Amino acid sequence: MSVFEEILPTLKAMKDKVRRSQEENDKNDGTGSLIHLHHAPLFGMILGLLGMDTMVAQRAFLFINLRDLLSAATRLGVVGPLEAAQMMHRVSGEAESILGRYANKPVRDAYQTSPIIDVIQGVHDDLFSRLFRS
Repeated sequence: MSVFEEILPTLKAMKDKVRRSQEENDKNDGTGSLIHLHHAPLFGMILGLLGMDTMVAQRAFLFINLRDLLSAATRLGVVGPLEAAQMMHRVSGEAESILGRYANKPVRDAYQTSPIIDVIQGVHDDLFSRLFRS
């Protein structure tokens, strides 16, 4: 049983739409419209379905990504756990400032700053040497 049963039909419909879009894209030899379920829009959509306020969702997304970045630095031995917590506290004001500058941007203003990292991340399981194994 799911905790958020009320959003499951919407998520299943979205999954079916993506699958149909991908099949259509395959039939058209790559010329069809492909829906991409990147983390940020999917995160926003799910929180929206749960009734979360837009600013709360954006703040949560920023916090979670910052926390994950510091967690990775801790696992790699770049910083210790206490230092990571202190860093999180020190940058919280700047994070709020960034949120204020970039909140509620339209989708057309979205961009990727490091596409090579995203490409490598997509094939992480196939790499000979991996940073993390999950």
